[in-house]
Formats: sequence, C-alpha cells, structure tokens
Amino acid sequence: MAIINIHHFILDGAIWKLRDSKISGLLIGNSNVIKTVGESSSRSIKEILTYTKSLFTGSSSLARAARFALLFLLFLLAGIDQARFYLGFNEKNPTNMAKAEILNPYDATLYLRMARADRRVGDVDQTLAKLERVVMLNPHSREAQQILGQILIEKQRYADAYLHYKQMLEKITPDKDSLINFSTLASKLGKTDEAIDGWRRVLEIEPENKTVRLYLAETLFNQSKFLEAIVHYEKHIALLTEKLQERRPEPKEIIYPSLNLARCYQSVGQMEVAAKYFQLVQSIATQAGDRKAESLSLVSLADILAANGKSSEANKLYQKAIEIDLTLDDRRAEAVDWFNYGQFLRRVGATDSLALACILRAEHLLKSLSVPEVETVGRVLEQMSSEMDKDSFEEVKKDFNKKSQQALSINLPSQ
Repeated sequence: MAIINIHHFILDGAIWKLRDSKISGLLIGNSNVIKTVGESSSRSIKEILTYTKSLFTGSSSLARAARFALLFLLFLLAGIDQARFYLGFNEKNPTNMAKAEILNPYDATLYLRMARADRRVGDVDQTLAKLERVVMLNPHSREAQQILGQILIEKQRYADAYLHYKQMLEKITPDKDSLINFSTLASKLGKTDEAIDGWRRVLEIEPENKTVRLYLAETLFNQSKFLEAIVHYEKHIALLTEKLQERRPEPKEIIYPSLNLARCYQSVGQMEVAAKYFQLVQSIATQAGDRKAESLSLVSLADILAANGKSSEANKLYQKAIEIDLTLDDRRAEAVDWFNYGQFLRRVGATDSLALACILRAEHLLKSLSVPEVETVGRVLEQMSSEMDKDSFEEVKKDFNKKSQQALSINLPSQ
C-alpha cells in the first residue's frame, strides 16, 4: 500500500509541474520553437529551388555556363550509348563487341549476341560463360536460358543441366520443350517424382502429345502405379490410331505399349481385359514377325489361363512360346520361360523328371549371366533335390537337355 501511495505522489508532483508554463515549455518543448524551425527549413528549400531555377533560366554568365555543361553531358551520354549500340550490334565483329562490353559491362543483350557469336565458331566454354552472365543479369531471358540448357545437355553435363532447368522453371513461365528436357533429365538422374510431375505439366499444355504420354505411362508402370499408367497407355494408343488415314503407326509402336497395358490390367486383377490385350499383341506381333513380342504375349496368356484352371490350353501356349525362344538369341528370356514352364508342370502334377529338366535347363542358360533369376532358380532346385530321390535327381541332371525337349511334346488332359 505504501508503494502505491508513493507512486501516486510522484505522478501528482509531475502533473503539478507541467501546469507551470515555463517548466512545461522546457519539459515537453515549445510549439513556437518547432514552428520557427519548420518555417526556416521551408525557406531553405525554396531558396535552393529558386537558385537552381535561376541557374538554368537566368541570363548571367554562370547560368549560361551551367546550361552548356548540361547539354554537353546529355550529348556525351547519348553518344556513348549510340557508340555502345553500334559496336555491339554486329555479332560478326567480336572486337567491336568487346569494346561495347567495356562501355557497359551490364548489358545482357550484348552478352547474348556475344554468346551467339562464340557458339557459331564452336567456342563452347566462352558461349557458356557469356550465357551464364546473361542469366545472372537477366534471369527472365528465355532464349539465353534455353540455349544454356541445350548446350549443357549436348556436353552430357546432365546434373548441371538438371539444376539449370530446375532454376530456370522457377524464373520463367514453363514451356513445353523445357519441361520435357527437365523431366527427361530428372528421370535419367533417378528423380522419378519430379519427372512424373514435369510430364504431367507438359500434358496440361499439350494433352495430345503422344511421346510424353508414353514417357509418363512407362515411368508410372515402372513405379507400379498401374491404375494411372493404364489411363496414359490407353490415351497414347488412342492418339496413335485416331488418324490412320494420315499415318499408320509401325507395329512396334502398338505392340509394346499394349503389352505393358495388358500387364497393368493383369497387375490390378482385371484378367479378362488383360487377356484381350495379350491376344491383340500376339496377333499384331505374329503378323509383323516380332517373335520376341509374340513369345512374351503367349507366356502371359498362359499364366492367365493356368491361374483360371485351363491347364491344357496354358500348356500349349507355354510350349509354343519356348519353341519361339529357341529361334531367338536371348538366353535370359528363354531361361525365364523354361523356368516358368517347369514350375507350371510341377503345379499341375506332371512327371517330376520333366519339370526338373526344364528348371535345370533354365539354370544352365543363366550360368553366365549376373541376374536376379539365378538365385530364384537355385532355391527351387535345392527344394526339388530334397524332395526327389537322389539317384533320380542326378539322372535327370545328366541328361536335362533331352528330357526338357521331351517336355515340349507332352499333352495335358482338358479340364
């Protein structure tokens, strides 16, 4: 309570002092003094303006000299600017452009001309240096940004090109070609999400771009994003076939996107649709003589039929696919088909020796290859050796080529 009373006492004393005009004038200032200072400042500004005006409009010798000096300065600046423009205008005269650079080292347009000149004579390092200077002075120069990115790609400096396009697209309105380059670089460097996002942005600009549709579909497929991949594969195929009178697509342009589209449907459990696309691929591949695609589609169809209990039909397709493989020079593909056929024979209860012979043949084909399938085949063979009689296993192992060939001629009863 005592503290509160002292506080009020101090405030009351200060307020009573402010009531005295002499004291208050000293404590909080005098309005007349402030007014006098303001008027003095105003007069000073007016005097300066009046003097300046008289200097350029008066008739005194000093006024005339000031006017001549100003005119001379203006003409000098205009002359320098015209000289800089003249020297820097001709891209075929590097000497003059170097002089123009001295006159104005901050002219982005001049550096762009110098970059064009350096590029014409094949001086890549100087071209890059000039373009980097342009981009630093004017990051919104689309031409400089694009040329710089293209040169970095041509020089296979993919990491630098990727960073350049990423920064570029933050500075200027994205265009189709720059987005395609950025997305392709991102994909090449393993930045898949950025690649997908870039290709989606391209399709917002140009929905009818078949190539980008395919790039996006393939990337989504490899990322196991099958539902979205289906949309883009189907749109890509539709774009390929909508103007057949103008241009008929090459068979492979239809075959391989359709093959992956079928695999997408297979992965999401839509087997009937998948089977239709595999049949389409087989038909086109057979007509076009694409034996590899024909074999791939036959094996995939066989997998679907086997999963639906149609063993007899599946068996014939597996056999046909392997017969095609034997005419091709693709050890890995052939090995995978022998292995899958052997596993199929095991599932349907065929003779163990025939199934084993197929899987041993797969192992033989994979011996010289460093691929993941080697381990898978090895594990299955280890399991089969523990299930079979040792002598029977060794007997098949000695003559697996002949027995695997016999497997291609067996028939399974219809279900």
